Amino acid sequence: MAERFPLHFERTLQQMRTSSREREWSNLMRRAHSLKCGAAMMGAMQLCGAAEALEVALRGAVQLQGAAQPGDSSTAERKELHDNVKALLLVIAVEGQKVTKRLEEIIGYFRLT
Repeated sequence: MAERFPLHFERTLQQMRTSSREREWSNLMRRAHSLKCGAAMMGAMQLCGAAEALEVALRGAVQLQGAAQPGDSSTAERKELHDNVKALLLVIAVEGQKVTKRLEEIIGYFRLT
């Protein structure tokens, strides 16, 4: 798992960024959930927390979107959601890079011994 996590993280982050650009909130929420679980299994609790924050923010948006009538949500609300998503993706990227770097150091150490 530790050896596969860096590649899984990079792939997931790219997919999350694409979903964000295309405003595919349900898809982004599923990927955030998957990343949250993977990070928790690795003990990367800050990454897990950031992914969970994104998942929670999106869950509310997806539920509102499903119940909304055309024209219900304001432009300001949509912009606020998108800004929050962008900020959380940035935190996820930074935390994920820290985890990836640390895992690579640990794996490298065990290969040497």
